[in-house]
Amino acid sequence: MTRTKKSKPGSGKRAEKAAKPQTYEAPKMTDGKIPQWKLGQPKYFYNNFVHKRQPVVIQGKLDDLDFVTKNWANVDYLRETAGDAPVKVEPMHKEKKRYGTDVERVDTTFGAFLDSLKEEKDEYDYLTTQYSDDEDDLDDEDDDDDEEKEDGQDNEIKNGTFPQPVRALLREEVPMRPEMMGNLVLQQMNIWLGKTKAGTSSGLHHDFHDNLYVLLKGRKRFVLYPPSAVHHLDTHGKPKKIHPNGLIVYKQPGEDEEDMDEEENEADQIRADGLVERDAAALKVQALEEQMDKLEESGEKKGLDKVQKEYGDAVERLMKYQAADFGELGEDDFDEVSSEEESDPEDLKDQVLRDVPNKKRKAEEDLSGSKPSKTAKAGAEDDEDSDANDDDSDAELLEALERAQNGQRDDFDDDDFDDDDEDASDLEDAFANAQGEDSAFPTEPLSFSQVSTQDLHSHLGLTSPQKTSAALEQAGKPYVVDLKAGDMLYLPTSWFHEVTSFSDEKSEDNVHVALNYWFHPPDATKPEFEKPYADAALWRFMEEKVKGAYEALVADKEE
Repeated sequence: MTRTKKSKPGSGKRAEKAAKPQTYEAPKMTDGKIPQWKLGQPKYFYNNFVHKRQPVVIQGKLDDLDFVTKNWANVDYLRETAGDAPVKVEPMHKEKKRYGTDVERVDTTFGAFLDSLKEEKDEYDYLTTQYSDDEDDLDDEDDDDDEEKEDGQDNEIKNGTFPQPVRALLREEVPMRPEMMGNLVLQQMNIWLGKTKAGTSSGLHHDFHDNLYVLLKGRKRFVLYPPSAVHHLDTHGKPKKIHPNGLIVYKQPGEDEEDMDEEENEADQIRADGLVERDAAALKVQALEEQMDKLEESGEKKGLDKVQKEYGDAVERLMKYQAADFGELGEDDFDEVSSEEESDPEDLKDQVLRDVPNKKRKAEEDLSGSKPSKTAKAGAEDDEDSDANDDDSDAELLEALERAQNGQRDDFDDDDFDDDDEDASDLEDAFANAQGEDSAFPTEPLSFSQVSTQDLHSHLGLTSPQKTSAALEQAGKPYVVDLKAGDMLYLPTSWFHEVTSFSDEKSEDNVHVALNYWFHPPDATKPEFEKPYADAALWRFMEEKVKGAYEALVADKEE
């Protein structure tokens, strides 16, 4: 179960005039019985489940998760190892009696949270998904905590991919990615922990990443619907399309407007791997810059022409998207863009476009050996600017990936605005325009269903009396999956799931604990185990970033 992180909306309002037709190629219905797979070769798992976008219960013991299964289910070990880690926990919604809502989360430490589970009470808080800016909020209250304020851009990736308390628990014995998951790129690890007497629900929703769910303690019941059921599950967002790999895209603020040009439309589209096109363009430039730098340092010239061409095309694409942005900026915005002197938007746009051939030529000169300096960064006028851009590149990268996590260009957080805030009013109008005139401004993520847990369980006969729902009848027969400690579930992106958690009543602490790995959804059209992503260069770059963050964290633990 996850809640979508909420962040401030951007200022842009864009439209799509004619989206290319999408063909959803994953399973569209179930027979009520989910496949079971006994551990085998990772390539077989990829070809038969990951590539086919088929959920599966995995039976057997993962050798590389042996340390986790033995220790992370032990509450005493968790408290001793990560008790001081700052976390945010989620109270149960008072009326809906479930988690995954807009209830404000509570700041605490992991140890204090674990201690609270020892108390005798009817409802307990739940440790759910953690986010990188959660720790920023906690750091603001304690400016002396230098360890949580490492200098350098890599800290952004560490926090985002390995949030607390996972980061405090991370050891060499804990794999960055279980071997069976092949070459998928890790988006985030999370530990979910709670306590319940009668079972608590996550609510029916979907995530925007592939999920490997490892149940460490207790038991959980999953109700699973395929992405194609979105049209019958009354989500808070209005579905716009489903990519071939199952990723659902929702209508965005302003998308029904008809006065936006082609570049703006293209720049704001969400790709099958979850990235917004403009974010992907920026990441691709970074990836190719790094690749050219490595070739330059090694003196290797093989394949250099191809990389140079790719880089030139990537810079041109990025600049085109940035130039399109100037069309949406107002007078006040340009005061921020150019504080030294006032400039006309068209002049700025022309300047950006004039810079494209200069940057391409500079990159080619550097790589040809005519200059010893590093490849110029896109958007930097000289090496000094290039170094300055390095400081923020991973922070921007993380923001791009968090937008992918949200499954939308901008998430909505009305807590960031006052009721009379003009920006809030504009955003509400844009949302209503995209979702429909009668749509209320969302207080919950667009990927959550408005079907209540009670109605869902009653329709499926999980509670009495049974009451059939016409909408759920059209959604088809879901998988109903019972997991016990030691079981694993692979769930592709955008598969709807309602999770009811039950504590382990036989244990003294009486809790339920799960570990999940989220992976960026693969979008390669052919079942290539080695290259699960269509944009191979970009995701190879991301893999190196995540691996570097993991290795740095593990090394810190060994010192």
